[in-house]
Amino acid sequence: MKLKASAAQYDVSQDFFAIMTEAICLHSNRTMKFQTLRTVVAVISERLYDQEFDPNHFQIFIDTVPISGPNRIYLKVETCINVRLTEMKVRLEKIHGFPLSDRTAIAYFVHLGIEQNLY
Repeated sequence: MKLKASAAQYDVSQDFFAIMTEAICLHSNRTMKFQTLRTVVAVISERLYDQEFDPNHFQIFIDTVPISGPNRIYLKVETCINVRLTEMKVRLEKIHGFPLSDRTAIAYFVHLGIEQNLY
């Protein structure tokens, strides 16, 4: 059975791009295999799925890390990963009090994975 996937493109800042490439590098070095953006997002969606998010930490992140920018990235993930990311984003929205873009949520989740050494 073939898993369905969803694809998106995001225009991201240099800081966002650096977060993604750092996660790819960390995960590649840990697994000793070249990894992709898709892989690190899949890993973090699994490892952070049950975690509670700190609203103050998130606020500091969005206040200090620009998200939008001229660098285009593409992300294609299986539906099950997209469902986990959406559920995590909804929990983050509830503690923060307003809707978030997928791009912002993904940047934060990957950033958390780096901080918590989850790759």
